[in-house]
Amino acid sequence: MGYTHAEIGTLLLKAGADDWAPDQWDNKEHRIQLLFKSLRGAEDPDAATAALELARLILEAGAPTPPAKTTHIIWWESLRDALAADGWDYAIESAQLTSVVPGVAVPEQLSGLENELEERGWTTATGHFRQAVDGFGAGNWATTNSQLRSFLEDMLPLAAETADGKRPTSVRSALDVLKKEVLFTGEFEFLKGLWTLCQTRGSHPGLSDRGEATFRLMAVTAEARHLLSRLS
Repeated sequence: MGYTHAEIGTLLLKAGADDWAPDQWDNKEHRIQLLFKSLRGAEDPDAATAALELARLILEAGAPTPPAKTTHIIWWESLRDALAADGWDYAIESAQLTSVVPGVAVPEQLSGLENELEERGWTTATGHFRQAVDGFGAGNWATTNSQLRSFLEDMLPLAAETADGKRPTSVRSALDVLKKEVLFTGEFEFLKGLWTLCQTRGSHPGLSDRGEATFRLMAVTAEARHLLSRLS
């Protein structure tokens, strides 16, 4: 939308993505589709680096000026939110992408949890988690928080049932069972606090923001995977 063919070529050179660019194409959209397909299928780690730099350059070009203003480019917020869902936060002031969780491959953690839930046949919990991730990618923070609450409400009693053989009727009862059976020292208090946090600003009347939704998504994902790894 915002680039001519010549400008696209220059952009790919600046991002170091030209090695994956097609030699022939029908139009601009087809050209970029072929590029993305090539980058996605590449096993070379340089492809991931080039893809991130490509996204960073586009965000930099479309960022609001000054930073306090709202950009007039309709796709800018959507692109930034999609990157945030993959664990990358864009800072307007420095024009840099930084990992939300340093040293952790966030998309891998997210998809890993979804795979574990599906393998256990926990379809309702899987659905709520997937909707939380989709909501985050779309910038719908309240939706993300609401779905994370529903995810915990279904997942924790299932985890307690796996550990004890009987399914509790409430999250609090499930936490008590898990405390007795599998939780580490301090983990019960953490999970209890996480569940309390998830009662407001999204699942009930109230709004959220990117920072809060990011914390909830990462904390719930990490704790859920940590807990499931100790269940039979």
